[in-house]
Amino acid sequence: MSLRKQRGVSLIEVLVSVVIMSVGILGVAGIQVVSLQQNRSSIFRAEALQLANDILDRMRANPLQNYAPVNFNAPPPGITGCTAAACTPPQMRHYDIAQWKCSINSEDADGTPFARCATLGIAGALPQGEGAIVDNNDDALCPVGPTEICAVVRWQDASDGTLGSVMVRTRTN
Repeated sequence: MSLRKQRGVSLIEVLVSVVIMSVGILGVAGIQVVSLQQNRSSIFRAEALQLANDILDRMRANPLQNYAPVNFNAPPPGITGCTAAACTPPQMRHYDIAQWKCSINSEDADGTPFARCATLGIAGALPQGEGAIVDNNDDALCPVGPTEICAVVRWQDASDGTLGSVMVRTRTN
């Protein structure tokens, strides 16, 4: 009876180790893709939060004007250039809303850029972004009290069409 000693690695062992490594590498790649998607979502959420706070700050700077209501699907209002010349408070309100709407999304639903946004030189930051300003007359969107106002910014968060949104509420008095 002859005993042979095994030397080296068989082809089956090499194939099994290659399959195990491939599954591991695919797992790491999948985690990387999810991480990038979550990072993108986080950037959009931070931008939306900044934009919601921006319009509330503009309202505080122009306290004699009522900025609400502004609907989601409303295009940026007609504007008077308030950077080169002094504006009245109502003109400043329209200018603030136009800048805010253009900062959220500078294109209509068909992808055509708004002329007002091009005039302002502002490109929108959020994909399919929309903004609304709500007072106590629209409790369905953002329940607010009689001295509160709410800024809502929403956008298309993922390729599957889900909407992300940020809602910021503040007191007006």
